[in-house]
Amino acid sequence: MPEIPVESAALFQNSITELEQAESALELAWNELEKQTAETIAELAKIGAGNAQEIGDRFSKTKKLCVEFKTKMKQAISRLEFHVENSPMAVVEWDSEFRVLRWSPMAEQIFGWSTTEVIGKYWHELSIVYEADRELINLVVNKLLDGSETRNIGCNRNYTKDGSIIYCEWYNSALTDAAGKVVSILSFARDVTDRHHTQEELRRREKAFSAIAENTTDIIARFDPQLCILYVNQAVEPATLKPPADFIGKTTQELGLSPQLCNPLNESCSRVFSTGTAATLEFDYPTPSGKKYYHCQIIPEFAEDNSVKTVLATARDITEMKQAELQLRQSEKKFRTIVDSNIIGIIFWDMNGNIIDANDFFLSTVNYTRDDLISGRINWQEMTPPEYQSLDAEKVAELMATGTAFSFEKEYIRSDGSRVPVVLGGAFLEGSQEFGVSFVLDISDRKQAQSQLQKQQQLLESILKTIPNFLYIYDIETQQIIYANAGVTAMLGYTPAELQDLGQEPLATLIHPEDMPKIIAGIQRLKNSTNPHEIDDIDYRIKHKNGEWRWVHDRSTIFKKTADGQIQQVI
Repeated sequence: MPEIPVESAALFQNSITELEQAESALELAWNELEKQTAETIAELAKIGAGNAQEIGDRFSKTKKLCVEFKTKMKQAISRLEFHVENSPMAVVEWDSEFRVLRWSPMAEQIFGWSTTEVIGKYWHELSIVYEADRELINLVVNKLLDGSETRNIGCNRNYTKDGSIIYCEWYNSALTDAAGKVVSILSFARDVTDRHHTQEELRRREKAFSAIAENTTDIIARFDPQLCILYVNQAVEPATLKPPADFIGKTTQELGLSPQLCNPLNESCSRVFSTGTAATLEFDYPTPSGKKYYHCQIIPEFAEDNSVKTVLATARDITEMKQAELQLRQSEKKFRTIVDSNIIGIIFWDMNGNIIDANDFFLSTVNYTRDDLISGRINWQEMTPPEYQSLDAEKVAELMATGTAFSFEKEYIRSDGSRVPVVLGGAFLEGSQEFGVSFVLDISDRKQAQSQLQKQQQLLESILKTIPNFLYIYDIETQQIIYANAGVTAMLGYTPAELQDLGQEPLATLIHPEDMPKIIAGIQRLKNSTNPHEIDDIDYRIKHKNGEWRWVHDRSTIFKKTADGQIQQVI
């Protein structure tokens, strides 16, 4: 939207308000003049004055000119009214007390209030002023009213009828009478919210660029078409031992840089200027800390006419990456050594199930030959039993999401139909979501050991369930019985679950009060003993579920200790 200067606001003010007032005053003056002239002509006619007819004719001509003048004035006011009503800016007229006299259609459109809602209201009665800007608006209004300013321009926030906040530019002009008293004030306002947001975004981006450019380790430089440096950040100093100020306005040749750097850099910059297409190059540069390798990206910065105004070059130190590439090649050699060493099974596969390569350890685990591998007869999907297919699907999803499938257990079907338990994990090869590598470890021995342990645990559980004695584990810290075997029912009438449900301090509930000191002393002996196999034997009375007291012989020992060696549980 084009700007309307303050001078135009004053012109509109004088043209509208003053013309309307002049028209009214002229109408009254003309009516009075016409009345007095008619009376004068009538008097002259009575006395037979010879020039009465001439005066009458002249008055008729003057009256005609006055009518034409009034018509032109109305046309001028009508034109001005049309421009005001159709102005791309809001037009608001205030009286000498800053009450609204005029509220244009654009004002309705920008602020949302209709003319009937605002006419006659003081400016401070309108909910139009953003509260934080009210003091600024007060200052502007007072300067116009006290005559210290006859015109001004301001920008502030305003509310619209729906509560939205917009930014507006206000062009104000005060009309004063001959005595300098304010007659009215005309304001032009335009919504500059979009421009404000654009400027804010530009400032934010400039600030962000400055923050990034001055804090990055990358060297950032801007070149003009003559390849002179317009800007360079602080990162250039550690690499060259020269402050950024020494680079400004100079070419790379003027800075004394080596031709091995200047020539390819200048050629790349010139190509970007001519083509408008970004370019990249790599170079090495001798720095105070040794030779460094850099990757440089050069991008065009366009002017409004779409020509390349400047180019921005960003040089990143890739010395570590170059070293990493060397280490990667060495690592690949080491990995191949591990694969060929047959310490663990290694396979290379694709997402279709094909095993593309494998070491001898894996082939031996699944009972396949290298000929089977070369002929494509080994497929990890076909080797997977049906009950593991859902687990495979989960691991494939994990692999697709993260690039890695953490180790898990499953079974493979060997070539002879038997099964082998394995633990495996895998990952995609770098840059691929189709091919990957996995380690495969035969865990048959571990599974057999687990099976034996499980049998022993089942045997122990059977003994605990069938032994006639009451066996329990008491946690000293929580003061709860955390385990009881079935023997408790025969002895005390409680089920194991009922005994555990007694909560904290079950001993105080069940043990005869006279025997409690024996229990406490026994636990204390266990605590103080240096013998980890210390046993405490005592007789005491314990309450049956039916309320009877029964004598029992208790044999206790330490079952578990805390990390610092304190007794935690007794069995």
